Formats: sequence, structure tokens, C-alpha cells
Amino acid sequence: MSEDTLNHCANQGILVDGESWVPIDPTDFSPWRVMGFLLGCSNLLCADCGAVVRNKRGLATKKRSAKRAEQLYETEDWTTLKWVRSSKLFRTYACRCTIHVTGRSKYLSEPDPDLLDEPMPAWSCQGHPSATMPFAVDGRRFNSDTDFDDLVADVLAGWAPKSPVPGGYEQWISRLYERLRNHPAQEILAHALARALRTQDEAGIGTLLIFFARHPRSITFNRMLDWLESRGPKAQSTYPDHSGSGARFAVATVLASRVEEALDPPDIVDTRSAELLQAMAVDDSTLVDEAAILHLVGFDPDWAAMHAADIAAAHPSIWVHMLHSLHRHDDSLVVIAGTAIAGVDPVGLNAWLNTQPTTPWSMVLRQALP
Repeated sequence: MSEDTLNHCANQGILVDGESWVPIDPTDFSPWRVMGFLLGCSNLLCADCGAVVRNKRGLATKKRSAKRAEQLYETEDWTTLKWVRSSKLFRTYACRCTIHVTGRSKYLSEPDPDLLDEPMPAWSCQGHPSATMPFAVDGRRFNSDTDFDDLVADVLAGWAPKSPVPGGYEQWISRLYERLRNHPAQEILAHALARALRTQDEAGIGTLLIFFARHPRSITFNRMLDWLESRGPKAQSTYPDHSGSGARFAVATVLASRVEEALDPPDIVDTRSAELLQAMAVDDSTLVDEAAILHLVGFDPDWAAMHAADIAAAHPSIWVHMLHSLHRHDDSLVVIAGTAIAGVDPVGLNAWLNTQPTTPWSMVLRQALP
């Protein structure tokens, strides 16, 4: 299978502890958008010795060396080795040259930790094949006759696999969607999810919006925008999810996820998402969180400068970041935004200007202070 058709785990792969999950199915992997839990990579390769990495949950080792790594790697049952002990919180990984024991989940792209933790091994995800029909996911079988509308309805109605798997409804559907990359069924599933927006109750809508936030480049994201615009005054700023925790998911978060991953130049769906998010921010800036505002600043700095006063009033902790971002685009935008902010937080603006070098734009802003 070519490298182009393989799916890769985020950040070179993930090592997980003894209480987390490493899937058996080789098509299962961990893209960064699937939030809520970390899925250990099942196909790690060592760059030093070339071995495919093995792992066992609930085990730890005492002294570790290259000689012991070779011994551990060649042993079928690791519990038969005297220097291996049970420890349910830990997971032991081994290639032919390295043993790594971890009690926490971590990305292999992380820099080496402090002296209390072990150095990161020279391992990385070697890719996972996309699922091909027929296949099964957590006990649910899929073939060319699968009705994805029925599948989505079942999941949103509370269906769950018999075997315990991490995450909730939205994690399961996201994992399925990712495993169908490079397969026509992924697009079919995306359309089924978009159609479901028009038939679900509030909790179902919340779960579907979480899906689109995790997959902002989905081919049916534009249909989610159509649904949102069709709601008009009935559209809500947040929706509950199926967790039963009382948590609500913000529509602005969905829009911001698309703006964050906008193309350069943006496509029509990127622009529509930004315009809807901008409208929400102008109508009530408290509906749009700070991260979403900063995505808008990067997407449309002119808009951010023109609405700087409203942004600073609703989110007083981010206007400094906004000015720094505008400075990277055009100093004239800093003047427009800073002049507006002078009317909202003159003390804060004066303190910030005292940390900046004297420039034409900083002198203009000092004159704007009351």
C-alpha cells in the first residue's frame, strides 16, 4: 500500500498508559481532531533498529538496557521474565534496542521530558490502512449495502458497541469517519450526518455539531452551514450533547474550527463560516470565545481592527494578542484597533505601549489616550 493511502496518527504517534487503549484493528488510528481520549498507535517503527514496536499493558520493568530490550522483544510472554512486574497504571513498549515504560499518555513528537521521565524513543507511526468493505468496527458490520442513515439514527438514539471502547457517541462516529478515508463510504457517511441535522432533537444536534467541529474540512460542512442559516431566529448559540453532563456545545466553536483550517486563499465555505462567526461576534461578542476571535483576527484582520472596541470590551484579556497579530499584517490596522481600544481600556493600553519601542504607530496611539 502506498504512503499516500495510509492514515497516520497525530504527532508521530501516541504512547499511552496501562489504563488507556491501543486498538487491535490496524485501521484504527488517532487523528488529532478526535478529542476526548487518546488512542495509542498500534503500528510504531523504530528508526534505530527497524523493528515494529511491541507493547503490553499493566506491566513495568526494572533496569533497562539494550540487551534486555532484545530479550524482551523476543519473549512471547513478558510476565515470565523476572525483571518484569505487574503495574496496572503502566504500559511497557519495546523494540530490539529500547524499552520504554510510561504511566501517562504522550505524543512521540513531544520534546524529551524532564529528568524524572524517560527520553522519547526514536519511534513513529508508520501508517494505518483505510478500512475496505466488508469490515467491522466494534462489533458493527459494514458492507456495500449498509444504510448510513440508519447507522447515524441508531448512534444518536443511543446505540453503543458491546465491547467497551473509549469515548462517547461523537468519538465513535468520528473514529469511523476517519477510518473510511480514501473510501467512497466516507462521503456517504458525511451526507448522512448532514441530513440528520434536520431530524434530530437538541441533544442529537449537539452531537452532530461536535462531529463537524472535529472534521471542518468535511465535504458536507457547507450543508451544515445551510442548516444553520435556515434556522434563522430559531438558531441557538449552544446545544446539549448526549453525555448527560449538562454541558453545551457552542455553534461558534464549529465555525471557528473551519476558519482555523481555512485555505489560502479561502474557499467559499471558509468565507461563509467566517462571515457567520463575525455576525455572531458583532451581535454578542460573549457568544464567541477568545480562541475563535483570534482565528477571526488571522482570517480577516481588517474586520478585527474595525471591531476592536467590541472585542476588547467582551474579551479584555486578548486585545494585546490581537494587536500583535495585526502588527504582523499592517501597522495601520494597529492604529485603527488601538485607537478604539483606548476608549475601552486606556490604562491597559498605556501600560502596553510602555513595553513597545517608539514608532510612528505607537506615537499615534499615545496621542489617542484620554
